[in-house]
Amino acid sequence: KLFDFSAKVSYTKVELKVDTLLGSFTIDEKLDGIYKCINESKLLKNLQDDWDEEGAIGCNYAVYDRAVNLLLKYAQNVLKYYGAVIQAPDINLTKDGSVDLEWSNANGILLITVLNSLDFDAHYYGSDFKTGTIIKGALKNYTVNRNLSFWMQSLA
Repeated sequence: KLFDFSAKVSYTKVELKVDTLLGSFTIDEKLDGIYKCINESKLLKNLQDDWDEEGAIGCNYAVYDRAVNLLLKYAQNVLKYYGAVIQAPDINLTKDGSVDLEWSNANGILLITVLNSLDFDAHYYGSDFKTGTIIKGALKNYTVNRNLSFWMQSLA
């Protein structure tokens, strides 16, 4: 053969890794929007007391970390059990040092607030615009709430 035009094509799976206080997690590459969102939100950890010049509480790493872990748990759960990739939320630090995960799209809205407290404490409120369904409640640990997980499909 003078020329060999055959090519070997190999596919390398992209590994998305997120480090938290609970450990290092590898997430499905389909969740790259969530991965990017988490990386961009790391800037919140730099916010110190009075970051808004109105007395806001600075970022508590443990609270931020809880919010990231919660986001990863639910994003992976919705993908695994429902085959849906939820959009990336806005991640914001609130005046009292809590961390908000907020989604909004044509289907509805969802707000999960991870409270600035010693123990895990998160509250959620969602509204589905198409059905008028409202979901709300509290989360006291990382155990996935199946009703919330099912409802989150509308965020895809």
